[in-house]
Amino acid sequence: MFLGGGSSLSSENGHSNWVKNYSLKKVSNYLGDKRVQIEISIDVLPPDHIELSRDCFGGQKRIKLDEEIYATEGPGIARLAGVPQTINIIIEVAKVAYPIAAGVVSAWIYDKLKNRNVESIRIKGTKTEIRKETIEIEIKKALEEKSR
Repeated sequence: MFLGGGSSLSSENGHSNWVKNYSLKKVSNYLGDKRVQIEISIDVLPPDHIELSRDCFGGQKRIKLDEEIYATEGPGIARLAGVPQTINIIIEVAKVAYPIAAGVVSAWIYDKLKNRNVESIRIKGTKTEIRKETIEIEIKKALEEKSR
C-alpha cells in the first residue's frame, strides 16, 4: 500500500511503529524540525479499505490538506480476507498551523470515514469514536502533547 524503504511493521502492543522507522528518516529530511507528526490508524472492513485509500489519497502518497498541513499514507497492515484491514496515515503539521490543524484534519478524516464500513480509528494509539468532534479533540491533545 505504501512505499517501503525503511518502514517496519514491528509491533508494540499491536500498534505499529512505522512512524519512527519511516517518517523520521525520510520525511523529516525535507520537513525540518518545525513540524510535528501524528499517527492515525483506521481499521476498515474489506473492500472499503481499498476505496478509502483511493478516496483519501487519489493515488498519491502525500497530499496537502491546507497550508502547512499534510497527510502521508503509511504502510497498511494486511490481514486475512473478511477481517478489518488497517490504513495508516501520518499527519504532518507545522507549528504555525496548530490553530487550524485539528479542525482541518478532523473534518478531512470524518468526511472520508462517514458512510463507510469502519471498525475503529486510533489517534496516536488511542481508540477514538468516529465523530468529527471526538476526532478533533484527540488531534488537539496530540498536538498539545507534541508541542511540549
